[in-house]
Amino acid sequence: MIKYSNIVKSDKNTANISYKCNICNFTKNGEIWMKYNINDKKHINICSYLCNNKYFENNKFYLNKVINKKDFDLIRPVNSATNYNFKILSINEIEILTDTEYIQYFTDLDDYITLNPERSRLQLDIQNEIDIQNEIDMNNNYIDDY
Repeated sequence: MIKYSNIVKSDKNTANISYKCNICNFTKNGEIWMKYNINDKKHINICSYLCNNKYFENNKFYLNKVINKKDFDLIRPVNSATNYNFKILSINEIEILTDTEYIQYFTDLDDYITLNPERSRLQLDIQNEIDIQNEIDMNNNYIDDY
């Protein structure tokens, strides 16, 4: 349901616009969730994420065929609560990993950076500083006092 204050604030009135979803065949009011080109002359209207999933179970998705791309900068569902327990390892911890653990760690690290770019950058910066400090401490332990 669209609030009156939102309708007044918006530069285009979408409350009076109705369309038919080509997946569930319901007539909806408001803006179309996704317009998707099937070919040069035909497009379909998709009303929701659920209809989107239903349609693309049997069809391949191409981002360049989405007509309203501005609404899909990040074409993935946004999860408010993620329970992803990934830990950034130190250089010493990485060195003792087996080959398969090493490959898995960097695959997980890429996923973590993609999902949490700012958090991962900060954590990597902190871990690099800790590694540098540990290396300095180790070098100071080997200095002879002759």
